[in-house]
Amino acid sequence: MRCLGCCYAAEGGIWFADAVGNAALRVLEGGKITHRVETEMGCFACMLGGEDRRTLFLVTAPDSHPHRVGGTGAGRIDTVRVDVPGTGMP
Repeated sequence: MRCLGCCYAAEGGIWFADAVGNAALRVLEGGKITHRVETEMGCFACMLGGEDRRTLFLVTAPDSHPHRVGGTGAGRIDTVRVDVPGTGMP
């Protein structure tokens, strides 16, 4: 897996974007995966936000190469509610 974007979650975890696996995962220190959010395309970045920091924003696209996806409008930002809020600074 490649980690291209991540953010802090409460309770000692981080969310990280897995572009190759089309997902975002919440991982605790030591590598235990506690949550997995599947995405339709590669997930290149993620961030917890919203009023209560329980909205996970997921930046997705079919490819990471600008010459392949530039101007196509194929990328998007998806959101999903999570049970563990964000913490700290991004």
